[in-house]
Amino acid sequence: MSTIVIKNHTGIHNQIVYNFKRDHEEISKEGYSLKSQIFIPGSYTTGNFIICALLCLIIIGVIGFIYMALIKPEGTLITTYEKDEYKSDNIIQ
Repeated sequence: MSTIVIKNHTGIHNQIVYNFKRDHEEISKEGYSLKSQIFIPGSYTTGNFIICALLCLIIIGVIGFIYMALIKPEGTLITTYEKDEYKSDNIIQ
């Protein structure tokens, strides 16, 4: 029997990496091993682009497009850990 733990880390890239490393160290001590990682980058919605395009009529939208080009939205890292209870219980010491 194995136990599966799924963790979500949301934020900007540096923040996600820091939180992942911290959690990985803690959960590894409990006997879990990393099975998969999925990174979902953040993205702006179509509505954001439409609003910036409309605001371009009064010049403010250009600032919005520059902001959107420079600042990326928050992404999500999904990690899956597994602990095989059968193997860890039957270790001969």
